[in-house]
Amino acid sequence: MRQRPMFKKMNLCKNQDKFDVVLKNFFQRTGNEMTDQRKWTPSGALFFILTLSTSLGYGNLHPITTEGKMFTIVFSLVSIPLMGYCLALVAGGILSLRKPTESLFLACATVFTGFLAGGALLFSFYFEPTWSLVESLYFSACTLMTVGFGDYAPTNAVSKIFTVFYVLAGLGVASTFIALLTRKVDQKIRENI
Repeated sequence: MRQRPMFKKMNLCKNQDKFDVVLKNFFQRTGNEMTDQRKWTPSGALFFILTLSTSLGYGNLHPITTEGKMFTIVFSLVSIPLMGYCLALVAGGILSLRKPTESLFLACATVFTGFLAGGALLFSFYFEPTWSLVESLYFSACTLMTVGFGDYAPTNAVSKIFTVFYVLAGLGVASTFIALLTRKVDQKIRENI
């Protein structure tokens, strides 16, 4: 289209190369592509299972076939409650070891902050170098709090595998911190009633 003389004067055609670069960078940043990235690789499938069972749902990987959609329904009905149960066991186990104190809360907050900062640094400088430090921190926070908006997602096999381990380790820390925070808020409310 840009080759025809009548199109050469159009702004879109003049800036097509710049637009192509911006569009390519956008799709790489979000883990999506305009072409098939062969996402159903072993690491992609593992990443899908993890995001499904933790209900993260980044939105960059989903089944297309009827069989895949049926598997997703059945698997999520089993795996999401199991994951919730496991996270509750982890948080409950830690909380049952000792009475929640200010020092336990601060220790858990520190570990949680360390997971966020460590994830941000690793994603930004090693696994997803096109992400800024703020973007990596945002991704880490959304991931550990199981928000998963889908605007950022791992873009390569190594990043996906790291994310699997990051989620498995970090969700226990996050759920414990959130349980302690919830208890702290509940205590404050009960003191004021």
